[in-house]
Amino acid sequence: MGENISSSNSTFDTAAATSDTQLLVHYFKLYRTQSPTRDDDLSYLDCLSLRSVLKNLKPDQVMIHTNVIDYWPLDSCSELVTNWTGIHLKYFPRRFVMQGRRIRWLHHEADMAKLSVLRQYGGLTLDFDVYIINGTEVRRLLNTAPCIICAESPYDKEGYKVNAGFFGCLHKEKAQYPALVRKLSFDVDYRPDRWVYNIGIKAMEILKGNPQTATLVDNVCNNPPWANISSFMLGRTTGGWSYRPAFHTYFHDRKFNKANLMNMNSSAGDLFRWIVKDEKNETL
Repeated sequence: MGENISSSNSTFDTAAATSDTQLLVHYFKLYRTQSPTRDDDLSYLDCLSLRSVLKNLKPDQVMIHTNVIDYWPLDSCSELVTNWTGIHLKYFPRRFVMQGRRIRWLHHEADMAKLSVLRQYGGLTLDFDVYIINGTEVRRLLNTAPCIICAESPYDKEGYKVNAGFFGCLHKEKAQYPALVRKLSFDVDYRPDRWVYNIGIKAMEILKGNPQTATLVDNVCNNPPWANISSFMLGRTTGGWSYRPAFHTYFHDRKFNKANLMNMNSSAGDLFRWIVKDEKNETL
């Protein structure tokens, strides 16, 4: 399979962490209706993810791909983001059928959108529950492999799998792995009843057969594994979070707010407060 690389205390040529290619970050905000409401806006946690990108990665642009281009869902982020210069909505139509089978979840549509966007633009695609910690290391990873994707837990009841919550190919010309996942997974073996079969289990099988196309990144989605994520969210884990390039919390709570953050006595609370700390205008 793809090479596992550690991001802790790594040394590298600083030239490898820079590139003449613009760094684009992509999020996906798809709606079931063409008339979203304020209840559909980004949550505080979503905005915190966006802030972590602006503060710690400083990309050239952030594209939020959406099927409703005339609705701005980011007013809820005004407390955490004060400069919108490089943040853009980009139209991406929904598709309701794959291989003649009805797509059950927006999640699957977003997965397919990630594959298309990486081939069209290049860059880094993120889920809103992923937080960038060490932007220099993320840039290094993107510059030293054709594509990167995070490993999930070593094994669980569903099998070995990758996690596309942190998935990037800096150069679109080198985005062979997303093309293979689309061709060999979604196009020929789409499973609408399996949450992560196509983008997780099948994508891992494809990576094992084509290890030169992408590199697995540790300590973003798999330490601790999602099944044990409460140890990070509710307590303090050994090693904490500062050594990670990014962290996938798998944590979703639309009612979560700044007051909850300030009272959170855990590794996750420490991370969230660090992202919020020293608020100022973050420019792209």
